[in-house]
Amino acid sequence: MKASLNSLDGYADLLFEDRHLIILNKYPDVPVIPPRQRSACADISLRERLEEGTGEKIFVVHRIDRATSGLIVFCRTAEAHRMLSMQFEQRRVKKEYRVMVQGTVTGDVTIDAPLHQFGSGRMGIREDGKPSRTDINVVEQLHGVTLLKAMPVTGRRHQIRVHLYHLGYSVMGDRLYGNDRPVGGIERMMLHAASLSFYYPEETSFTIDAPVDKQWEAVEERFRQEPSGK
Repeated sequence: MKASLNSLDGYADLLFEDRHLIILNKYPDVPVIPPRQRSACADISLRERLEEGTGEKIFVVHRIDRATSGLIVFCRTAEAHRMLSMQFEQRRVKKEYRVMVQGTVTGDVTIDAPLHQFGSGRMGIREDGKPSRTDINVVEQLHGVTLLKAMPVTGRRHQIRVHLYHLGYSVMGDRLYGNDRPVGGIERMMLHAASLSFYYPEETSFTIDAPVDKQWEAVEERFRQEPSGK
């Protein structure tokens, strides 16, 4: 059964679907799953929209932050869910994110720093935290900001954002990690899940890419044209 595109309008673009998988390009500020404690004003999650549109049970394989845009994979069968969940657990899935940070990053770097979740929900670097690693490549230096490719080897909560903040480079638009919030006065967080590579079916290599949205392109162009980004 085809997923109902009407249920996704304004929330995500459908990139791929078959009888086992649905892969979306999520818009920023859209939740992937429902909150633990539901309130009357809570936004409907992508999983709920898909279940409504397809009439099927939808399985969540992985998550990205609400403020993050980009690739998110859902499964339509328990078989596919088991297969992909195992690949994520075994770190066989390759993930690439596009990031804009405040400041000038001069070279590629690997951030290997353990992450700990505090009671407030914030994450931070702490020796007794969970091992966490992110590889960072510089893509382009603009006026006062840098475009990066981030490749998280582990998959901790807020990993890319906290690792970069630890180095002194806050993600533009971040409302949680940064000295000024939103960082740089940008309303949209500039973190985008751009590419996923995994094995599907079974041992066949499968790669899918998600383009950035027009809002991202507009912010990027501002910092390419004017030193102030205004």
